[in-house]
Amino acid sequence: MNAILEYIVTVLPFMLSALPMGILARVLYCKIHPRRFNPYHEVGLMLLVMCLTGLAAHTLLPRLTLSGGTLILEYKGLSGINLQPFQFVKLSSYKNYEYFIINCLGNIGIFLPPGLLIPLLWKIKPWQVVLLGSGTSLLIELLQLALPRYTDIDDFMLNTLGAFLGVLIYKYLHPSFVKKFKI
Repeated sequence: MNAILEYIVTVLPFMLSALPMGILARVLYCKIHPRRFNPYHEVGLMLLVMCLTGLAAHTLLPRLTLSGGTLILEYKGLSGINLQPFQFVKLSSYKNYEYFIINCLGNIGIFLPPGLLIPLLWKIKPWQVVLLGSGTSLLIELLQLALPRYTDIDDFMLNTLGAFLGVLIYKYLHPSFVKKFKI
């Protein structure tokens, strides 16, 4: 549970700072391109902006830590490359449940909201959303090669699964609910 709390504390400032910037950008966009206002769409869009900001903050940016009253930017964790699939299964059996929650459920969970929100907000084919999630995950893993971060094929696979599960949840939403979010 400490890892989940640490994740929330790490990404929440970034997500909250994205909200006013997202709202400002949206207001300016709507001034230039006036159309019918849909509050459901706007809330969904701001949630997506916040989720993507949290995703970028968690996967690419250094961690902010407070040490002796000084704010420090540092990369925490492992550095390296894993190209052997399903290592998370092997490592989960040797470590405690927290590793499984962080690695498996965390990697799935971080891509599930975009997988749900993107088709909810726009007309897009399910396979395109999964491909977008997969491509985004691949881009993150490639960018992590240049950073002191861990690049992992398992992260890529689990992120793609998260986008797929988001689309799957979307497919089971009631059509009247989905219609509220469309513009």
